[in-house]
Amino acid sequence: MQETRETHEDVAEEERFLPIGRRRRPAGDARPHPFRFEGSSWTWLVLGVAVLAIWAALFATGAPAPWLERLDVAVLDAAVRLRTSWLTSVMRFVAAGGSVWTILVLRWAIILALVVTQRLRHLVVFVVVASAVRAAVLLLSQAIGRPRPIGLAYAYGWEGFAHPSRPVAALAVALVGGSFALVPAGRPRRIALWVCGVAIALLAVARVYLGVDHPSDVLFAAIVGVAASVIAFRIFCPDDIFPVSYGGGRAAHLEIQGTREEGLRTALEEQAGLELVEVEPLGDADSGGSTPLRLKVHHENGREEELFAKLYDQNHLRSDRWYKLGRAIRYGALEDEVSFNSVRQLVEHEDHMLRVMNDGGIPTVRPHGLIELVPEREYVILMSFLRRAEEADDQPAFDDGVIDDGLHVVERMWQQGIAHRDVKPSNVMIRDGRVYLIDVAFAQMRSSPWRQVVDLANMMLVLALGSTAERVYARAAEIFDPEEIAEAFAATHGITIPRQLRERMRQDGRDLVGEFRVLAPHAEPIAVQRWSARRVLLTARTVIVVGAVAALVLSNLASPSSP
Repeated sequence: MQETRETHEDVAEEERFLPIGRRRRPAGDARPHPFRFEGSSWTWLVLGVAVLAIWAALFATGAPAPWLERLDVAVLDAAVRLRTSWLTSVMRFVAAGGSVWTILVLRWAIILALVVTQRLRHLVVFVVVASAVRAAVLLLSQAIGRPRPIGLAYAYGWEGFAHPSRPVAALAVALVGGSFALVPAGRPRRIALWVCGVAIALLAVARVYLGVDHPSDVLFAAIVGVAASVIAFRIFCPDDIFPVSYGGGRAAHLEIQGTREEGLRTALEEQAGLELVEVEPLGDADSGGSTPLRLKVHHENGREEELFAKLYDQNHLRSDRWYKLGRAIRYGALEDEVSFNSVRQLVEHEDHMLRVMNDGGIPTVRPHGLIELVPEREYVILMSFLRRAEEADDQPAFDDGVIDDGLHVVERMWQQGIAHRDVKPSNVMIRDGRVYLIDVAFAQMRSSPWRQVVDLANMMLVLALGSTAERVYARAAEIFDPEEIAEAFAATHGITIPRQLRERMRQDGRDLVGEFRVLAPHAEPIAVQRWSARRVLLTARTVIVVGAVAALVLSNLASPSSP
């Protein structure tokens, strides 16, 4: 169960909104959370740039410089003199670690693990960097055209040109990229990277010993594979913003400790005159579209207050877009399923709807404005906490007063032309017998009759979980026309019932929808599917784009002819 949500008592009207924009950031000043390159990232960046410079300088004519050729030959000759039958057998076994099928199994095992753990950002970065390194190595090897070591007896199979070594580069990017994507930062990742380093070094030594690669071939390939992975993950998946952890929680919930907490502390002080005392992620399993937080803050006058906050970033914006795209393809035009264009627009909408609902007398939390963490990328919306309030499914039973109040909330929304669009137990809060609706991110003004009756049906289902369908229907019939109730359940389908509410109904075991339909007058089911030219074109475009991307990834990362 979600722990009880609390807040201080209602503040005076003049303190209802926080003083947003107290301290203006100077024009041209560095934006919050500037990009930082830390640790060994600079080392690998320098090595990667050095390799690129050497390629440009030494291989512009298609052949290495004489000094590099002499160095390669000297090392190869020394390796050949070390050959013994048993050592050659061992090196062949080690070299199999760079075979096409070994690389394919490793690469796709990492991709599958990222899909299962729902690390979309890490998955995209891994796929892009692996594809980019593979494509770059293939193009470079053809452009440079360096032959295999000449004058040596090959002790292992090979194909294509020698420089840079494709197996070594493929293994390096897979192992290092997989470590950054799957292993938590700190000691576990350091150990994993050392193990990866040993594996890459063993493959490089084995291929030189077997005479199929020059030393510079494997060295440059290893540097490129490792550097590409390190730089890509440091830039696009920094650990203090997108940490790898296995402590549970929803993928949509972002890590608040570290950089984000410091940014939140600074933003609250500069933009609202508040001192952050404590921040606690709620870890609400029923909240997937944002990262909910509990904040304890000090006002300048010394008053301490607890606030409820929701952190939004581009991950949530992308999730909203994919969610609505999927619904549009599956069901057609589901009543204004239009995605937001920016994170700022997303949080502005929720803040605006909170103010509209407060002005309309609909019981909900009070808005306290927005806090900007990173311009156009990360925002926090602040609102009051409902002290002593409980979620609807935290109460064992509802009396008639609670049932009536919940139904009157829907009636009030109808009068104001507002639809909540996400009525479920975690969004229906009860305090002192009064019902409050929270989480208005999906709320809509001038909503259609279909949206309005869906809200009524979901509210009745929530109330019936703590009562009976007969009792809720009897109370609802005194507020709404029986035909309106019949229309609400004629419009009820699986897609119209929020996921959490469906799960609670499944756990309850009663067929509440069926019971309400029996109690209400007969009404023909209202179809959800809406076919249109837009839906057909959107579906066709999505299939073409997804198919093209999948074909590109498969041809790049699943080719059995080359790692």
